[in-house]
Amino acid sequence: MANFPSIAKYIGHRGAPVHAPENTIASLRKAKELGATWIEFDVRLTQNGQPIIMHDNTLNRTTNGRGKVAKTPFSDMANLDAGEGQQVPLLDRWLRVAAELNLGVNIEIKESALRATEVALQVYQALQKSWTPDLPSPLVSSVVAKNLLAYRTLDPAMALALIVTSWPWGCLSKLKAVDASALVIRANSINAKRVKKLHDAGYKVLVYTVNKASEAQKLFDMGVDSVFTDDLTICG
Repeated sequence: MANFPSIAKYIGHRGAPVHAPENTIASLRKAKELGATWIEFDVRLTQNGQPIIMHDNTLNRTTNGRGKVAKTPFSDMANLDAGEGQQVPLLDRWLRVAAELNLGVNIEIKESALRATEVALQVYQALQKSWTPDLPSPLVSSVVAKNLLAYRTLDPAMALALIVTSWPWGCLSKLKAVDASALVIRANSINAKRVKKLHDAGYKVLVYTVNKASEAQKLFDMGVDSVFTDDLTICG
């Protein structure tokens, strides 16, 4: 298990999407403006293997384009409107801006297991290129175990987090199997007993997606380490 980075209690989920289009440079800058010190974002590969910042597996919801990300070359995405005139960012550019803003980064790998080796290498190379030792140590997360295992072969020291929607059977075994340092779990699937179980085993607990200050406080009272939020104004 890698050492877990010093991470903020509130993490900007896809930047600051209540205030700017999600997973865009504008959202990244807005998160910083609202006081964020950490942000989470999603990485997918285009048809030609370029890593971009996008949550969905299609262009339909967040851009004025159509079609599957994995079947579209970046050259066909470069001029799409990702909201308010923003472009779909490449991972290299996103990391450069995050570094300039001195933001900690949680990189969620969204690819399927079929491209695990390819996407892990792209993320690893981007971090090697753009992320210097003086910046906050990153966190790499995924729902897909194979993505985490592929990344681990490239970087034995990176902190990894397994993402789940509900409390899984054999939770600790699943975390151990991917050499994770943390569990990322939906807010309605965690309780104080589960938090204690994870902490006692040495794991951090990160919870999504929390957009009310009262809910965040309830989770912190349980012992949760961090929450992901779309609305950074709840941080107070």
